[in-house]
Amino acid sequence: MKPVQSATFREAVSIPTHLAGALTECVREFHLDGSASISEQVPRLAFCNAVMLGAECPAGAAELRRHLEDEGVEPGLILVHLWPFSLTFRFEGDWIAGLDGLLSEVWESAEVPADDLRGRTLKAFLAGLMAAESLKQFPQSLLEAWVLLDEEPRFLLRRLRVWWENGWRPRHSPFVEFVEEFYGRESVTRKVMVGSALDVHSIVRAFSDPWEIRVWADTGWTGGRRAVAHYPDCAKAITAELPEGRLPRLVELYRSCVVPTTGSDGAVRPLRAVLRFFSLRERRDYPGVLCRGDQPRLLAHAAFEFCFWMGILSTQPIPCQAAPTRLPQEAGGKPS
Repeated sequence: MKPVQSATFREAVSIPTHLAGALTECVREFHLDGSASISEQVPRLAFCNAVMLGAECPAGAAELRRHLEDEGVEPGLILVHLWPFSLTFRFEGDWIAGLDGLLSEVWESAEVPADDLRGRTLKAFLAGLMAAESLKQFPQSLLEAWVLLDEEPRFLLRRLRVWWENGWRPRHSPFVEFVEEFYGRESVTRKVMVGSALDVHSIVRAFSDPWEIRVWADTGWTGGRRAVAHYPDCAKAITAELPEGRLPRLVELYRSCVVPTTGSDGAVRPLRAVLRFFSLRERRDYPGVLCRGDQPRLLAHAAFEFCFWMGILSTQPIPCQAAPTRLPQEAGGKPS
């Protein structure tokens, strides 16, 4: 059931304006298209989010449209532009250019100034909702394209759908919400990982490069060891939530990634361990992502999560054959 939205929130700022601001924060933090400005990227994201919302959640789409009408955002000539656009548009090749062309026509017909990012974004919301409602094949095409996208753009295109379930509000900053989606909604693991990522992100967001892998590897390693030392019950709980066979695999990764990269003085080198882990292509083509440089938030999360688990395992002897069956009460010692 969708949470009831508080009167205080409604009165403070209109929902469409709030959503436009939240999407702007997403673009600032993720900024997938380095060749485009924020003012270009936000309306694109607004349009595609509205299409996804209409395709997946008609009730949410209808509610957002009512809020837009209350804001004074009218359909105008949007359908006149949508129809020829839908006949030739495909989510392939340089589809961004085609979308920009449509939005430009919508803004021109509605006389929305070029410097009015909020007005352009709200109009893009309405155009996306109308596309989902009137052009049935169009949202289906977007859903099919969405499945094939990388993790970061796939995350960005479903913000309205997720926020609607939370009373039209983001739960956290964009990156921390991104981390949330890797874990089960009611799991202890989600609470631990999100809380840890929130602490780290609150510090690194001020860095010139908040996604530096070394930082996330080091903090993940420290976080895992501290979890066992100070929150042993949480460490045991998240271990208990691991899918069958995952704990033995983590032990194998410890042996193959952490042990060989440990210095002669016994000092652990989390970054080297992470890079070795990435080279194994565990679940994803991390070397390819690293070379392209197009999903730094994905790599930051992967480094943090991997080192968090390695930090937990470092607090106990690693057996030669069998995987550990329980966690110690306290951390201690160097990696085995």
